[in-house]
Amino acid sequence: MRAHLILEWKKQPWGLHLFWLILLTVLLSYLAVGWTTTAKHGMGFSQTSDVVHMAKPTTEGERQFWVWYLEHDSKSGEYSNVERKVQQRELAALKRRDYRRVNQIMYDADTKDVHVNKQWTYTDYMQTVISNGDPNFFKEITAVLRYELDHNMNRLAQIDTSAAVINNFAGVFGVSLNLPMYNNGHLLNSQTVLQIILIMGLVTACFAMFCDHRARTDSFMQVVPLGAFRRALLRAAVTIAVINGILIFVALAMLLSQMLIPGHDFGTLQSPVVFTLRDHVYVLPLWRGIVAEWGLFNCWLVMFTGAGLVVSLLSRSELVGIFLLAIFTFAQPLHILALVPANLRRFFPAQLTNFSAMVLHKNEFSVIPLWQIFATISAWAAAFWLLGWALQRISARRRTLQ
Repeated sequence: MRAHLILEWKKQPWGLHLFWLILLTVLLSYLAVGWTTTAKHGMGFSQTSDVVHMAKPTTEGERQFWVWYLEHDSKSGEYSNVERKVQQRELAALKRRDYRRVNQIMYDADTKDVHVNKQWTYTDYMQTVISNGDPNFFKEITAVLRYELDHNMNRLAQIDTSAAVINNFAGVFGVSLNLPMYNNGHLLNSQTVLQIILIMGLVTACFAMFCDHRARTDSFMQVVPLGAFRRALLRAAVTIAVINGILIFVALAMLLSQMLIPGHDFGTLQSPVVFTLRDHVYVLPLWRGIVAEWGLFNCWLVMFTGAGLVVSLLSRSELVGIFLLAIFTFAQPLHILALVPANLRRFFPAQLTNFSAMVLHKNEFSVIPLWQIFATISAWAAAFWLLGWALQRISARRRTLQ
């Protein structure tokens, strides 16, 4: 087995791996640095000035922004005396960097103080954590505050979300932030980033599963003691391992490039990620959101290698395989999925390429649990591998009869 493993390792498309390693390292590190150094939000008060005060994209810049904001609101006539007193207590705790106390004051005002209008929480704080248009906005605010208090975290989600290194890293992939991703003024949707990574997996899987056709070693591999299907499984495992190694390297390069930027706290992997599934609010630690996206991508890789095996048994050209897999994967944006009856579309993987929306249960995924998404992709992966096994058996039987 060790000899076969070494053989499959040597047969990997290393030139292609190197291409993706360089491309993704440069592209995603650039985006991570751009996102980390870009001012993401601001506020202006028309009563005093039309100038929008932007928060500086650093940890201290975010803290000073919220100090400035609360100083204004605590003196404003827009709020009642009770609300201004609450804001003044928040402001004092914020200046002391006692973020745990700030969270407690906000939570108590949200859940216990009947004289405080919840709208002040919306206007003063969480608009950088939770999407303004979220129908469960106040429930999600309360859940985030409760999570931070339960975990005894001396942190503010509204600071970490915009300034912490790990949150900005996750924001590139759409896990941390609900705001659109801007880099030097250009909108880059996290779904685009994830689709580039999907394309990497698709192309690499095809090249790996077609390597014997490309090297014209098909006949030679028939005399190898290891069975054809086990060889395919071993090749897929090595390919998936190499792709994951590339992604780990890229992730470390992104984090390193962000950490070299002064003025940013690293943050915590326990940072809250909030979403609503079937009208119930959930809060997960940030690391679970990252792991969920990684798991979804690996399910796609297993499916890509299985589909690559099937196509390699039907065609000798990896370009044909890439073309067919691309149509299968991106059938929705290509409007091919519109040909499928509406009640059957949810069973097609082409509906499941927006990883961040699936993890955060946004849009059409607001009622679909994550396990169901994993099950759908895994079922297709299993189907492709079973079909590949069947085609190999049929091919072997034909050779025997000849």
